[in-house]
Amino acid sequence: MSTPQEKGNALEAAVMAIEDLILRTSPNVKEKTYLIESKKLINVGGVRHEIDLFVTFELGPGYNPVYIFECKNWKDAVGKNEIIVFAEKIAAAGAQRGFFVSKSFTSDAVAQANKEPRMELVVAAEHDPASAILPFRYQSTFQKPTHVKGLFSRYGAQSANIVKCDLSRAVATLNGSPLNLIAYMNAWVTEAINQSMLTFPSGTLADGTYERECKSERTFAEGVFTINEAVVQIASITAQFEIYLVRPAVKSHFEVNGRGRVISFEAHTVGNVTFNEVQFILGPEPIR
Repeated sequence: MSTPQEKGNALEAAVMAIEDLILRTSPNVKEKTYLIESKKLINVGGVRHEIDLFVTFELGPGYNPVYIFECKNWKDAVGKNEIIVFAEKIAAAGAQRGFFVSKSFTSDAVAQANKEPRMELVVAAEHDPASAILPFRYQSTFQKPTHVKGLFSRYGAQSANIVKCDLSRAVATLNGSPLNLIAYMNAWVTEAINQSMLTFPSGTLADGTYERECKSERTFAEGVFTINEAVVQIASITAQFEIYLVRPAVKSHFEVNGRGRVISFEAHTVGNVTFNEVQFILGPEPIR
């Protein structure tokens, strides 16, 4: 983040994520309708105001409280003039409360804010992304099957008596209902791979591509599963697949005092899947 606009947007996005989490998990609010708008423009008496975050609630007929946020990701402390301007925004928006979020405030700014009963100053810390302790050793993985083998044994038969079929043309039933065998097998392979991934030691491995194999077997009561009128007792699959492992770079790390902490990761591509910016939002911790 090299420009003041980008730095400001990063803090604003972090505050928005924290507030959305607070509202979604609050017992008093989560059943109500609320809306968080970014960079909302309002016009009061011919004067335009841009609100960084504009939060509205529908708590009941005729009762729609408003809360607004101003976010300044400045190197220097916020002064009293910015507090005066924000007080005007609170009045123009008819907000029940306004939160000014910044890294620091001058003593004059604090004194000015103390004169505004509907204003609260909130201190935010921006940590070095390179030193962030990643939650849960976060990484992105993508799995792609490379070879799948399926075997179907007839009911009561020896292993040599295998049902041979073309999955795309086979007529199959399960519990007496027609079965799309390809869709069934694809879902089974996905389930088996996901189960195998539970024991994949991604937290101890470097970024890269890894090969893995998993097996799964299912047993059916007589008459439950048929393929081309052959009654299947045991079905098994062996799936070989590749795992693409990437640990994306941390884009920003903000800690908003008393409200929460957000670690944002850069957009990244794993295999053929592109992940947009990923955020981890954690509960409030005091700024040290």
